[in-house]
Amino acid sequence: MVSARGDAVALNRGKLKNIKSSGIFMSDNKNAVFIPQKCPKCGKIIKELTLSCNNCGEPIVPIIAVNSE
Repeated sequence: MVSARGDAVALNRGKLKNIKSSGIFMSDNKNAVFIPQKCPKCGKIIKELTLSCNNCGEPIVPIIAVNSE
């Protein structure tokens, strides 16, 4: 089983394919969905998978739900 954290690290390194702007991507026959969250520093809603806020640069821990089939 691939962990959500492992998928996020692989995505950050550019190793995952078929990434869509909706935040849904496929990896090893698993559906993984990025859950949008609010930046704790500036309050901007972060809708894409990233490790830092695009507005203020605050580090963000991405929340990813993985549904194995």
